Amino acid sequence: MSRGVCPTLQFWVTSGEAMPVDVARRFAELLPQATLVNLYGSSEVTADVSAYVVTGGGARERIPIGRPIANTRLYVPRRARRTRSPSACAGEIHVGGVGLARGYLHDAELTARKFVPDPFAGDARVAALSDR
Repeated sequence: MSRGVCPTLQFWVTSGEAMPVDVARRFAELLPQATLVNLYGSSEVTADVSAYVVTGGGARERIPIGRPIANTRLYVPRRARRTRSPSACAGEIHVGGVGLARGYLHDAELTARKFVPDPFAGDARVAALSDR
């Protein structure tokens, strides 16, 4: 991509795999006038569940997945699953809210293992996802 590509485009959105820092830096070099948003989602939700506006050309070691979008709960529980871990920690991500799927098609065992009761939201469920 050269600097002359898409000079009027102001807003870019990525989703899928983790965004490499070098991609964010290259984006900032080539399109300094544009905003880059990194979204996160998984097959256990309807689309994306969090968003992070990348600033400074990715001047971090890793690009965060961001904060939960509207009507979504996103947290990393401590091992006992009774308290939440601090921000920016690694671990099993729990996703809940209106965009949560009902389970895996034709796989009741995996559904029971991954879609667990939400200890912070009454009778709600969350999807327990591996480190991402």
